[in-house]
Amino acid sequence: MITPAISIAQEGADEGAIEEVIVTGTRREGVSPTETLSPVDIIGGATLVNQATFDLTDSITRIAPSLNTQRFPIADGTAVIRPVTLRNLSPDQTLVLINGSRRHRSALVNLQASPLGTVNAGAQAVDFGMIPSLAVKRIEILRDGASAQYGSDAIAGVINVILNDANEGITVSAQTGEYFEGDGARTTIAANGGFSLGDNGFLNLTIEHSTADRTSRGVVRGDCPRVIAVVGVDGVPLDGLCQRWGDPDVETLKGFLNFGIDISDSTELFGYASFGDNEFRSDFFYRPAYIPGVAGTSGSLIVDDNEDGIPDDAPQMLIDDINGAGLNPSDYLTADGTSPSGFVLLNPIQSQFPGGFNPDFGADISDFAVLLGVRGETNRRGIQVLLALAINKKQHGTWPEALNATKLEKSILTDPLSGKTFVYRVNGAEMKLYSIGEDGVDNGATQRQTRYRGTKGEDLVIWPIAQGR
Repeated sequence: MITPAISIAQEGADEGAIEEVIVTGTRREGVSPTETLSPVDIIGGATLVNQATFDLTDSITRIAPSLNTQRFPIADGTAVIRPVTLRNLSPDQTLVLINGSRRHRSALVNLQASPLGTVNAGAQAVDFGMIPSLAVKRIEILRDGASAQYGSDAIAGVINVILNDANEGITVSAQTGEYFEGDGARTTIAANGGFSLGDNGFLNLTIEHSTADRTSRGVVRGDCPRVIAVVGVDGVPLDGLCQRWGDPDVETLKGFLNFGIDISDSTELFGYASFGDNEFRSDFFYRPAYIPGVAGTSGSLIVDDNEDGIPDDAPQMLIDDINGAGLNPSDYLTADGTSPSGFVLLNPIQSQFPGGFNPDFGADISDFAVLLGVRGETNRRGIQVLLALAINKKQHGTWPEALNATKLEKSILTDPLSGKTFVYRVNGAEMKLYSIGEDGVDNGATQRQTRYRGTKGEDLVIWPIAQGR
């Protein structure tokens, strides 16, 4: 992949320098990586920016051997929000922090079975793809269980993302490239700027826009040749492949704001805010065609319980239910004079897809987070109070690419669109008290409320005449 990059920064700025002092996994100040009881990796922000990767998910997993992720071409929501595992443990057993505070999880629960869902099955993890690389000063990875200090979220370890706190300088980064096959073009443009807030504060802003085109690396699907034998190569999707395997179309806009200002000699006001908007489009599983009288080509638009290649008669009760709902049976069933009810269990839009169809699968993800805090010292004890709010919303759906909105409303080819919202709210204050010295003491209280809301999508009438996935 060809990835030229352009960087413009203020002269004298040493962006590649990494502070050899960590704040993760220790209650002491001024600890270096070699002094910790557990192994801690430090990844500098410049190292992340120089990676020829599309987002932070790929960057950190390429650099840190203990972190892993996968690219699933077809795996429902897991193809959109890719979970990151630490030490091959479940993704939600790794505590992810931003500037030492918990990062909210994504609105996706991984439900895939093996092999698509192994350690990530049932997990709800953080979406690293929503963090711009230029917004990162360094990442600290604690590669050991830290439940004694952080709770059960840190069974696998801790990943602490320290945001850029430069108060001057502007950096612009551009990256583009594509595969030798001529597809999968990727472009990322990002900018970061640091500004001073008086003599004792800083404001650091980052914005990033990325696009990625689809790729195709598949072979002809196993049940496709018998359909091609009847309708020809031009009659099936994707020039005879029937189903595409490859990367999706992605467009992402994300940003981060980090600030801090001293309001007294011993007290600092600090916080950050982030947003992200991700549009994802890919392909889903091929729906075989219905070819009358040809066994094994019943497809997903027909009910054929006796597998004779002929649609079963529609029961009169179903016709009555459709009429009772004020709908027209012809929109959902095929008229047939030989059936006692006058209809058979075959979707009438079958004629639009004589060779079957390859549905699109997509998702629109919105992410927002804000944190505001005050920290300081009194009587040689540190005090920190935080208030945070985070929202992650994911809407996804499956639909035939060739159908317009009107036909989609009357089609049984799609599952109802659904949206899920996860809200994390800290009511009251999160306080951490500790002493300055060799022997650290960590006391305090935390009140945390998590709310889940699942919202049903558009009301679609889906009669039980579709089979398969």
